[in-house]
Amino acid sequence: MRRVLLMIGVALVAMSVGASAAQASKLANVRAVVPFAIPNRCTGEEVVGEIRVHFLLTLTINGNTVSGMELLQYSAQGVGQTTGALYAGNESGSATFNASLSNGRATMTDSVTFHLATRGGGNNMVITGRSHTTINANGDVTVSYDELSATCI
Repeated sequence: MRRVLLMIGVALVAMSVGASAAQASKLANVRAVVPFAIPNRCTGEEVVGEIRVHFLLTLTINGNTVSGMELLQYSAQGVGQTTGALYAGNESGSATFNASLSNGRATMTDSVTFHLATRGGGNNMVITGRSHTTINANGDVTVSYDELSATCI
């Protein structure tokens, strides 16, 4: 009887170690709104608007590693503060990622680009910036943006 209980105990410990070492894939659905006020270098006027970001991530945490695939959708719109010109743009893409968890989280920094066009062209802009995606050991995802700037195209 003792031997049976010992074997059950060893089996339970082995199952709990296996469950914590590899988790099943998790789906994270993250939406963010990034406001901006950036001068249009083509016209000199300030363009104020927002970029709506949608991240759909499938991620797997295995030990101290998080990996997966992200689908990205961006929709941007703005208004020229002098002329009232409307600016709009949509972008989408996908990428795989693989990062190490350090102190229970992984942070990935990427360059991002958003194209904004006006009717008739000539005043179109490209907004660039940096995105910071943080994934914790529970698979919770946060996204932030900084260093936004614009160029004329």
